Amino acid sequence: MHAWIITAILAYFFFAAAAVVDKFILTKKIDRPAVYTVLVSLLGVLVLAIAPILPGELFVLPPSGLAWSFAYGVAFVFAIFYLYRAMRLGEASRVVPIIISFQPIFILLMAWVLIGETLAPISFLAFLLILFGAVLISYQKSTWQVNRKIFAFSLLAAFFFALNLAGSKFLFDQYGFASPFVWIRIGSVVAAGFFLLSRSIRQGVWQMIKPKPAGHHQKHGLLLVIVAQAFGAVGVVMVNYAVSIGPVSLVGALQGLQHMFVFVLTTLISLMLPRVLSEKISRSILIQKSIAIIILVSGVAILALSSTG
Repeated sequence: MHAWIITAILAYFFFAAAAVVDKFILTKKIDRPAVYTVLVSLLGVLVLAIAPILPGELFVLPPSGLAWSFAYGVAFVFAIFYLYRAMRLGEASRVVPIIISFQPIFILLMAWVLIGETLAPISFLAFLLILFGAVLISYQKSTWQVNRKIFAFSLLAAFFFALNLAGSKFLFDQYGFASPFVWIRIGSVVAAGFFLLSRSIRQGVWQMIKPKPAGHHQKHGLLLVIVAQAFGAVGVVMVNYAVSIGPVSLVGALQGLQHMFVFVLTTLISLMLPRVLSEKISRSILIQKSIAIIILVSGVAILALSSTG
């Protein structure tokens, strides 16, 4: 199996673990998406602590490389912001399928435009299987019953996530992995800093990080954010490294595995710790998700057994 496939699978497992924590944070800890966007982006700077051990050479990029790195870092911040704008207006079960339906398509198109990446027929078949399985595993009857604002925010999130990933691949191909990765993260931190120009957002961030009295409903909010970011940071490093050594179109499509892992994790937590998380799964939903998992695994198997073009 290709190294980039293994790396991407592990990355999306860590993203799934972060998503399970995020679900709890968003529903019970943070009311304003902009505040969480700032926290996610600023805590993302912790990834820079491992910069010395990243594969490749660390150096200051030329002006054009720095400009594009900052631009793609800004794209990541906007992606997070619009994701949580959408999720505060509608349930995740409605937002996520829209994003995973369009993000791989955006990546496929952007990769072709930016780096001329194309897929061999067998790889394109795997791409379609993984995409279909991802949509199916997250689909509910109410999925597409969304208003225009939710759909627009979800579409913007998908676009900016795709731009960040495809743009990262563009830079990795030119300058290696370590330096673009670090400068893109710095770009995200700088972009998040502009959110702090808003007094209300600064106050919201302070409410999250200041010590809370015992019994306060937000006293564990920061801890949960840090836990989620620890998982997310590992995922970010691994998915970006997978992009640097593999086709970005397929790495992006493998995001469908994240939702499979979320389903497995939430089901296990519901069975073992029902007081922490309770998920009711009907027979029809179980059948639907089982079929989706089979399709997803089939797509991954095709990638594992074939060479990419």
